[in-house]
Amino acid sequence: AVKQEVAELRRTVSESRLILEAGWQPVSENDPIVAFFDGSKTDDSTAIVGCRVSDGYCFLIGVWQKPKGEAGKTWKAPRAAVDTRVNQMFDRFNVVAFWGDPSHAKDDEEDEASYWMPMLDKWMQKYKDVLDPKHWPVKSGLRKHAVNFDMTSADRTKAFIEAAEQTVEDFETLNDIEEFEPTFQIDGHPVLVTHLKNAIKHYDPRGWGISLTKEGKDSPRKIDAAVCLVGARMLRRIVLNLHEEETEDEGEIWF
Repeated sequence: AVKQEVAELRRTVSESRLILEAGWQPVSENDPIVAFFDGSKTDDSTAIVGCRVSDGYCFLIGVWQKPKGEAGKTWKAPRAAVDTRVNQMFDRFNVVAFWGDPSHAKDDEEDEASYWMPMLDKWMQKYKDVLDPKHWPVKSGLRKHAVNFDMTSADRTKAFIEAAEQTVEDFETLNDIEEFEPTFQIDGHPVLVTHLKNAIKHYDPRGWGISLTKEGKDSPRKIDAAVCLVGARMLRRIVLNLHEEETEDEGEIWF
């Protein structure tokens, strides 16, 4: 029985990997992409979504979700597995910008250390020479960082809300015969699609616009991959605008 369970687990993992990497196939190793990471610790999911800079194609790079039942009671997002996937991402894709929101989860209830910041620092140190400083979320000062994008600041919250509104508009674009014809494509991964469907409108109380949220704090209907999709599209726009300025100033051709 144990052998059968192990064999079934291996088969499930293999199938999941094939489904995931099927969404990677349209992206060549030379296509510039951006990626956005949203880290959680126990209840919410942890995810990474990539976005091809040239056309906005979005695809799931990784997602880690709490299992159901007894296993979920002690589950924590697997930092080592996420780290392995990030390394694989940089090996497989031409990553020009990578931002991550570490959340406020603590490593231990009695410890003030962040659950994810050590990992973001590790990625910063390893890939800072790959990631163009023009694309860093924090470009100067004592908090300078190539990856860390803490969404709690007002400016970043506003930028994310703007990206969320634009994403909805792009999904709901109509063609000449009033049929939905989104201006960008996604890979169709079932988790990404589910998280997009789970997301509901959130009217920012400060009047900054309409963002997305889950239906309740403890809801099992997670939206973290959808958050990453919005973040990746936000980052793509920032990168494109920076390069548009460079092209105007220097006459460079990026693609």
